[in-house]
Amino acid sequence: MYGVFCVFICGEQLGSSWNQATLNSVMAELHGWRKTIGLRCAPALMAADPVTAFLSIEEEAYGLEHLEDKLPPGFAPVPVPDRTAFEIFDVDGLDDYRIYCVEDDTTSRLPYAKMGELPRECRVSRAVLADVMERAIERLDGWFQQLPEPPRER
Repeated sequence: MYGVFCVFICGEQLGSSWNQATLNSVMAELHGWRKTIGLRCAPALMAADPVTAFLSIEEEAYGLEHLEDKLPPGFAPVPVPDRTAFEIFDVDGLDDYRIYCVEDDTTSRLPYAKMGELPRECRVSRAVLADVMERAIERLDGWFQQLPEPPRER
């Protein structure tokens, strides 16, 4: 099943409402969010400036060849404990963006960037972000449960 999927971070729309995403891929990403709770805590990434935090995760996950001309002089990455925990919403419709989440006990930090551009970030209370994500999961799960059963093959 296809639909449109956009993410808004600090009032900025990421992705295009014209790009489609499958409901299954969105749901998998949201449920993956739950599985990585507690793994996104990284003091070195929280202490780093937004560009260093983003580029450190990006380097671990994908390398920095696509950003070589944008690297700050003297860029030195900080340790990334488990890169798989930090990336969120890797779904169709957001192919032009990378969105990461790093946390400490009270704050969630969302460094994000359009491909080929330097990152921006949004900081929000960890509890608020967790609540927003849980409400999104509940709403989509509820909607998904209301879909009719597919016809059985004979």
